[in-house]
Amino acid sequence: MSSSPLILALDTSTDACSVALLGAGHCEQRFEVIPRGHGARLLAMVNEVLASAGIKLPDLDAIAFGAGPGAFTGLRIAAGAAQGLAFALDRPVIPVSTLAALAISVRRNACMSEGQTIQVVTLQDARMNEVYVGDYRVSHHELEALRPDSVRPPEQVEWTSEPLSRIILGSGHIYRERLPAALLADALILDDVIFPEAQDVASLALESFRQGRLLKPEEAQPVYLRDEVAWKKVGQQ
Repeated sequence: MSSSPLILALDTSTDACSVALLGAGHCEQRFEVIPRGHGARLLAMVNEVLASAGIKLPDLDAIAFGAGPGAFTGLRIAAGAAQGLAFALDRPVIPVSTLAALAISVRRNACMSEGQTIQVVTLQDARMNEVYVGDYRVSHHELEALRPDSVRPPEQVEWTSEPLSRIILGSGHIYRERLPAALLADALILDDVIFPEAQDVASLALESFRQGRLLKPEEAQPVYLRDEVAWKKVGQQ
């Protein structure tokens, strides 16, 4: 593998489908909002990104994917494609939280001054009157999870005790009227439609690669937070 890792990243966790190539001087992405069209379009987008960069599949050092939370079918598509490519190339896989990828998008979508650190709560619509919640501290050079990603009713979303500038973003803003007043009081809410993107998955995966946090292809699994909650409830009965 090269000293400057080259990462191919896939994300199909929402209505958006994206593929990105990052590292070794390359930064390419294809992004389309195509509900129910991920399976038919994903591998074609992989070929387009590689061809645009003049990169062949064997040149890749790892395959990253948005592992979740997100849409059940979409997560399986990305995980399956990442696993298949990794097996064929004998390369590691790198799962990335889709909520973490969404959080670092503020580096591109919000005005952050150099050296600034902000707290980002990512809210994705989880259906069934719930939201997927991510809580992160974000700077230009670092991302820190302040607590594990979770799924909960909008009324139960709360801040950690971080004295930082605060941003709320993601499709969960549709539940704004049900979010606690204390959550909304000091926050900037980015209520535009913002999806996780493969370029942000790739950025986080690149750091994971450098830290040696890699998985074997057979370990590529989606993250289903609602399933985890269901199992906990069963175990508590």
